[in-house]
Amino acid sequence: MSDYTYFLTLSPASLKRVLDAIRAARPIPRNPVQASLLFQSYRSTRGLAAGSAAADLALIELLNAEIIQSLHTQRRHYLLSPPSTDQVLAQALEALALDFRQQCPELEAWSLLFFRYVRVDLCLSWEQIATTTAQTRRTLRRRQLRGLLRLTYQILERNRRARGELSIFPEIVLL
Repeated sequence: MSDYTYFLTLSPASLKRVLDAIRAARPIPRNPVQASLLFQSYRSTRGLAAGSAAADLALIELLNAEIIQSLHTQRRHYLLSPPSTDQVLAQALEALALDFRQQCPELEAWSLLFFRYVRVDLCLSWEQIATTTAQTRRTLRRRQLRGLLRLTYQILERNRRARGELSIFPEIVLL
């Protein structure tokens, strides 16, 4: 399978499997899409062997950074404070509730990814998140899918730029 095929097969579902493994402290799946494409997309850490603990840590840090930066961008639109990985549980739940009070699905999506996959130390259950945000689990799952889609697109875009490509479709010229 070529790198180009890996590039096209990244999906929100494959990304979710990686994030779920990280959240549950399980080994990151060793499938070429997750292990190779994701890591190579952020290849700022050349020389690390795919599958090594150092490579997994680099992948976790880079995915976390992408989620944190995107949430920070969304929060700036509403004059909210940047995401913090140091907040205690009560402060984190208030920040989560505040994100959802803005009634912006994009902000909600990134907030959900942040509190599910970056702040794993809080051990927030779907029930706690639903209660805090006054949302149904169904709505929360839709927000999670939106966030996973956006994160997938960002990874694909980063990969495309790293390759120096202008577009997935070479016949389309961007001016």
